Amino acid sequence: MKPIKKAYDTIIDIELEVVKVVKLRRGCQGEVIAAVDANRDVDGDNQPELEWMTRSVSEVMEAMLPGQPAILLGNSMGGLISLRMALEHKEQVSGLFLVSPAGGPLTPEEIEDLSGIFSVKDHRDGIDFIKRMHGRTPPAPLLHLMAFVARHRTRQPSVKSIFRTASPQNFLTTSECGSISQPAALFWGGSERVLPNNHLSFFKSNMNNLAVCNPRGYGHVPQNDDWSFVADRAGEFAEVVAEKGDRVKGAGWLYGLTSKQNGEADGEP
Repeated sequence: MKPIKKAYDTIIDIELEVVKVVKLRRGCQGEVIAAVDANRDVDGDNQPELEWMTRSVSEVMEAMLPGQPAILLGNSMGGLISLRMALEHKEQVSGLFLVSPAGGPLTPEEIEDLSGIFSVKDHRDGIDFIKRMHGRTPPAPLLHLMAFVARHRTRQPSVKSIFRTASPQNFLTTSECGSISQPAALFWGGSERVLPNNHLSFFKSNMNNLAVCNPRGYGHVPQNDDWSFVADRAGEFAEVVAEKGDRVKGAGWLYGLTSKQNGEADGEP
């Protein structure tokens, strides 16, 4: 069993800033939002496994929120872990706020393409990586700093092992998606350039209780494009879950968007 501190690192990362803002700006009517992120800090030859990462999130939630379910906010791999939590530890999950989640089926060619995106060999690759991740290119000084950080993060064993160990068992099936009963919101940026867009179609077609937000100008990490906008959407979703319980499809949580911002939205404003 991994140390509890290591499991805590699995949850708390950049998305914590979004959650702090949600809690400050929104009452959430008693709903708790927990940010979920893939563990990038791996000791020695230990490699992260989806099963362990999911279990570690469950253990930390039980320690921090005993007997209290939470809305899980997960971006990318954190989104896949959140989905697995909803399937395997459903009593701990009251809702899902998924931001460009991984987990849709990938062909071997798509896995290879994705691995290539995360292969950051030099500073120029780092700049291209950051531009691909964002809907809006960060200003030059920040862009170069983020490119430097990207080179370090993408070289970590945990990132490399994700692609080395990728297999159909890691991806969600249509029946698994259909069996998720918790209300869910999917934030998928209109400028997503990391995951294939058929993932958006996969989740929309197979999740029964899903509201979709597809705003223009946001990339794979929309919290970096505009953290307050993502925080507002997460806060609105929490309010809808508190009010409407298990049915949110077509609900009004995403209608802080204008028609110009929103490329696609389910339901009526």
